[in-house]
Amino acid sequence: MRIDSTVTDTDILAPSDSRLLYDGVRVLTRLLRQAREHLPEVSFRDHCRAAKRREQEIRSGRGARRRAATYRRLLRLVAQTSGYATAARARVCCVTDQWARSWCAEMGAYLELVARVVDQTNRRVFDGETVVVGQFAVFFRSSADTRSASFWCPLAVISSEMQYSSTPTIVAPCATIVSTAAKSGLSSVATLRF
Repeated sequence: MRIDSTVTDTDILAPSDSRLLYDGVRVLTRLLRQAREHLPEVSFRDHCRAAKRREQEIRSGRGARRRAATYRRLLRLVAQTSGYATAARARVCCVTDQWARSWCAEMGAYLELVARVVDQTNRRVFDGETVVVGQFAVFFRSSADTRSASFWCPLAVISSEMQYSSTPTIVAPCATIVSTAAKSGLSSVATLRF
């Protein structure tokens, strides 16, 4: 296996709840497709297009009531996709090869992140809470980079240091690369391509 890491200087798009929910649907669906290639009995419905539409409606929508109704529809899509992912994970984890173990671990990590984003969205949108900056869950860097064929390393949480500086510190699974970028003074996100 060859690993290539690249650090680029770029502005980071502020994460929104709707974008994070859409990212969750997109990532879980990608993993479900991989599972179906190995195990044809894995079944699911692809909600990516519908989730993208809801995300765009939320971004361009006016009025809190209308946005809240659209958030409810988007959260239903996320819940359905999470249900498919949980069922697929139960089937794939019964397989004993290396791919299945790796896939189950990755799916478990993403299901946990999706659950955090759903909780965060419910608290912010429906309960009116303000989520502390250090607790704001983030999936990926949001940019055109996700169109490339390479896999981008998932991000975990924006650090609370973001309150005190204009360049946010990102805590990610590829933490060494990120800390190296932070020490270099780059306001960037480290990526790990497979």
